[in-house]
Amino acid sequence: MSDSPPPTGCDDSDNNEEQDESGSEGASDTQDNGEASSVQGGLPLSKRQMKKQQKKQWLREQRKGKRKLERERRKEKRRIARENGEDLSADAPSRKKLREQTMASSSCRIRIAVDMSFDHLMSERDLRKSLSQLNFCYATNRRCANPVQFFVTNFNGPSRK
Repeated sequence: MSDSPPPTGCDDSDNNEEQDESGSEGASDTQDNGEASSVQGGLPLSKRQMKKQQKKQWLREQRKGKRKLERERRKEKRRIARENGEDLSADAPSRKKLREQTMASSSCRIRIAVDMSFDHLMSERDLRKSLSQLNFCYATNRRCANPVQFFVTNFNGPSRK
């Protein structure tokens, strides 16, 4: 992986070879805008299409390298945090911690109830949106230090499906 820009594919040696193969440069396989009319039938790609393909390939390689570096950085951070005895759960709680921390054991005694008995009156779109909001509220509340008592009632109509 290199940090150099993507190859352009426009050096003179490529131009001469392409001109020799087709007879006249781009006469049969390009339209007015300079792009190839078709790639089927063994026609060579235009310069512009070759550049695009090379750039896509270069970007894919860059992406793989960036992901690998990011993974290594995260591993290094975790290793240093473990050595220093820091709590890694500050960013996101682990599943084990979420299982241990329940709403019933919370010191917050505020109760919130959501009644879903009117879901048969909602359109399909509204129902999807309300269920999405419920999921978000439940997940956010679950990750709080002192979650509220969260109840969903009459969750048995079309919303249950």
